[in-house]
Amino acid sequence: MLAKFLLQAYLIAFGASNSPNIHSYSYEILPNSQISISGKSNINTFKCYTANIAQKGDLLSFEPEGINLVSFYNADVDLMVKSLNCGSKLIEKDLSKSLIADKYPFILLNLKEAKLVARYPNKTAKYQASISMTIANTTRDVNVDILIQQIDKNTFRITGNEVISMTDFKIKQPTAMLGMIVVDREITI
Repeated sequence: MLAKFLLQAYLIAFGASNSPNIHSYSYEILPNSQISISGKSNINTFKCYTANIAQKGDLLSFEPEGINLVSFYNADVDLMVKSLNCGSKLIEKDLSKSLIADKYPFILLNLKEAKLVARYPNKTAKYQASISMTIANTTRDVNVDILIQQIDKNTFRITGNEVISMTDFKIKQPTAMLGMIVVDREITI
């Protein structure tokens, strides 16, 4: 409640030209939800899935009237690096080492804004989302196209992907077999 009040005070103090509609939501990421990381090396491809990203939380959103933009506060997803299942213990070990999982055990995703791009049949909409992504203690803002489909009154399926360069996050490319196998710089989350 205090955060909602502070947000309203901020908007009033800085002269928000449109009166925003501020909403507070509780959310739960369902147990069967997944986030994946995929990429390729000079000899093969790989895809790692989260073992479990089930989380609960509270967030605030505000939507200025007449603008197809929603801003969020506290809309976070934390992905434990060591929960990634790549189907190979060796790949999982190399990935954990590259992402410095012993020191930075989580990939952090924070949804900041979402702008409506298009509405489709079957209760689906496309948004351009601004997400703050932190990997191995380096944070970058990325823009991701996402689809949000309403499954029922309180359940939504959110899908999207983004290709990132590991070097943008100061991540050393994983290697194996004394450097004979090298993972490409780009991975898809």
